[in-house]
Amino acid sequence: MQAHKTIRTKPNLQKSCNLADTHFSTTMSYINPYELLGINSTNLSDIDSKTVLKERRKLTQEIELSDTDSIIHNGIELTKADCLTAVDDLDDRNKREFHFFIFQNKPLNNFLSKGDLLFFEKYQVESIYKLPMFISFIAPYFEPKYDIALSTNYKSGNKENIKKILSVQPLTVSSFNESCYKSTYEILKDADKEINLIINEIKDEKSPYILKSFLGIETKIRSIVNTELINILPGYFQGIRNQIAMSIRNLARDINNDPYNLIEPAFKVSSIANEIESDGLTKQTVSKGYSIIKGRYEDLLQQNENRKYEPHIDKCYSLIDAIVAKRDEVNKKEISASIVNNWVNSNISITELNNLPSAAFQVRNLVALSLKSLSVAVWNSLDEIDIALDVLAKATSLKVNEDTKAALVEAKIQLDELKAKIQRQRLANLQQTTKYPTKEKSSFGVLLVIGVIILIIYLISNSNNSHSSSSPSYNDNSANSYSIPPASVDTAKSDLNITPTNTDTYHPEPVYTKIAMSNGNISSCSGIEPKYDRNITTKLIITAELTDVAVKLYDYKTDRCIRYVFVNNGSTYTVKNIPEGRYYLKIAYGNDWEVKEGNPICQGRFTTHASFKKDLSVYDFNKTHYDDGRVSIPYYTLKLYRTYTTNTYEDNSAGNSISESDFNNN
Repeated sequence: MQAHKTIRTKPNLQKSCNLADTHFSTTMSYINPYELLGINSTNLSDIDSKTVLKERRKLTQEIELSDTDSIIHNGIELTKADCLTAVDDLDDRNKREFHFFIFQNKPLNNFLSKGDLLFFEKYQVESIYKLPMFISFIAPYFEPKYDIALSTNYKSGNKENIKKILSVQPLTVSSFNESCYKSTYEILKDADKEINLIINEIKDEKSPYILKSFLGIETKIRSIVNTELINILPGYFQGIRNQIAMSIRNLARDINNDPYNLIEPAFKVSSIANEIESDGLTKQTVSKGYSIIKGRYEDLLQQNENRKYEPHIDKCYSLIDAIVAKRDEVNKKEISASIVNNWVNSNISITELNNLPSAAFQVRNLVALSLKSLSVAVWNSLDEIDIALDVLAKATSLKVNEDTKAALVEAKIQLDELKAKIQRQRLANLQQTTKYPTKEKSSFGVLLVIGVIILIIYLISNSNNSHSSSSPSYNDNSANSYSIPPASVDTAKSDLNITPTNTDTYHPEPVYTKIAMSNGNISSCSGIEPKYDRNITTKLIITAELTDVAVKLYDYKTDRCIRYVFVNNGSTYTVKNIPEGRYYLKIAYGNDWEVKEGNPICQGRFTTHASFKKDLSVYDFNKTHYDDGRVSIPYYTLKLYRTYTTNTYEDNSAGNSISESDFNNN
């Protein structure tokens, strides 16, 4: 029987260094005495005391013959004393049986002695694992190996190995699980400390990420915390898992709020916190913060998407202007129907318009309605019903909303009916003409016709003299309805005293778009010149509750607005560096800020619960100088909220209420 050991002989300097590298403390390092002695029996009853004594003497002699009085066993340097201590366990009946079970269970033996993870792959439930005496025996060896295996693989990010390790309940008393998890727990505590260090650097304005607009902050946090790995750790880690999720949430909040207001990096960091499986109040807080930032981020993406198509939308508005201009030329009879038709076919691409994104939906409706008004003009002013139908067909080919589609269908029905009436009238005229062939007309008939013509001329002359001031006039007010056809196609339409059935003139309505506003200054406003004094730390801290607010700060002396800011419901914004002076406020309350297409954001308005107030309180931002040399810098805290009646609209009858135009007057 040959023992698996290495005898140390004649070490040189290099070997001494290697010895230092490979030597591990034998404290709590498992040494199987049967393996150490080289006993390979498969039956414990075959191993008697004589066999053990014989192999023990042989091992002792080998150690004594070595130059260092030690051997290397499973990568561990063992002295003679270490070996004898391990072998002495065989004198105890229980330990003898436990060592033999482990000796027979090679995966377990190799895990306890060398940290081999095959034990977790080949794991089988054994009845001995339920024996408290065995657990007490093996725990001091199992716990440190389990702790090292879990922490090492967590640090290296080996998910598969971690899952293998966690699939086996540690062979230890449950109250001592801390020994199995302590190193991994320390890794997570260090991760939380690193995240909070970043937070503090940002608060102290010392973080390198500030100058980079937090570019790379998401990558940094993910390098600190692997959410996939932290989520598969057992319940023992729930507390530190919650703590890390909350720290990351706080970092996202600081990036999202004043003074940075950077939505995209805040959303990416908040997503990491939301990925961590927290529980209780932590989960509610993290989820709520993530939801708010996600909403702002989606609005930002939509705005960016809309900006990509702004050139196309601007082109559509130019097209609408051109269509309306053509309609006006038609109404003035300055252009022929055929030229109009050629222009429409050359300048309006249905495919291009229909391929525009959802952001262009409203402007596409306006193009369709503009074509409808042009179709009306072609018929009413130029009597060209086929071309009017061709123009209308362009409009009906566009992807429009249900209301616009209904208007186009109604126009198509009306125009089809007009065309049918014309065709019936022409047929009746043709039938009437064929009753009296020209060749059979008598001279009497000719004279009769001449007499009738003279009589008609006389009557028309008298009629013109007495009713010239009441002749019908057609203008743009008929642009949205088709005139009914005359009794005879050959009779000029101008001689028919017929009022159009619909006198509404189509004018393109202004298009408003809802904007997701961020806390901060509303800039690019005509008539408002923002003023700052960077040498003074004056502040106006505004908090909004149950409403969004737009606040204008007016100089009492000049009565001019020097700052215009927006504050979202449930948030706070600080107006800083206000020049010395005395000020009053104009405040707009409401929800759903919208802006007319083509206008700057500052010309927007609230569409829900809008109301306007003039706060004549004096906000004195002049420094106060004391006799002892002290200087007091003023600041104000303003909490803006609103109450609603049962109709959900605010009572605007208060004495300080003002009109929207008064609010917009700078």
